[in-house]
Amino acid sequence: MDDARRAFLIGAALLALPRGPSAEAAQEGGVQVSVTPGSPRPGDIVLLQVTGGPPDLRVEWDGRPALLYPSAGGWGALVGLDLDVRPGPIGWRVTRPSVAKNGGALAAGAVTVRSRAFPTQPLTLPKGMVDLDAATLARVETERAALQIHCLLGEACRGHDILYSSRILKKTGLRLPDSSSR
Repeated sequence: MDDARRAFLIGAALLALPRGPSAEAAQEGGVQVSVTPGSPRPGDIVLLQVTGGPPDLRVEWDGRPALLYPSAGGWGALVGLDLDVRPGPIGWRVTRPSVAKNGGALAAGAVTVRSRAFPTQPLTLPKGMVDLDAATLARVETERAALQIHCLLGEACRGHDILYSSRILKKTGLRLPDSSSR
């Protein structure tokens, strides 16, 4: 990804962040971490900003590494919260792998995820759009079987055309006479 595109995406994500209070944690070694928003909800994007840290620092969010990018005065990480994340605390850690003391931890904290209810709209579809009629179901089964054969044969299969006609007896390929020609 080129630098201009990366800068655009980061800027767009920052603008999309809800404006609210941020949680700040000042830790040993002069490292400061701010988390915005301070109490996110499922579906939110969380911004972790780290200032005063060494150039080789790492960030973990909920036990997984987060991708860092350079920002004014330090580093930043954007983390998206899944829609199905459960409310409650999620931990974060800033570490320096080159330091063995405390596992290299420079800062640690937790953010409390608040619950969020999403509106739902029940849909009712006509029965014909949900359940297949007998003819369509037979066609689907035929096509499924043809695809299975095609997958088994791989490149040896040169085609898998299926002939659909009301004038041909499907299982034998026997052509029936046209009733209009009599």
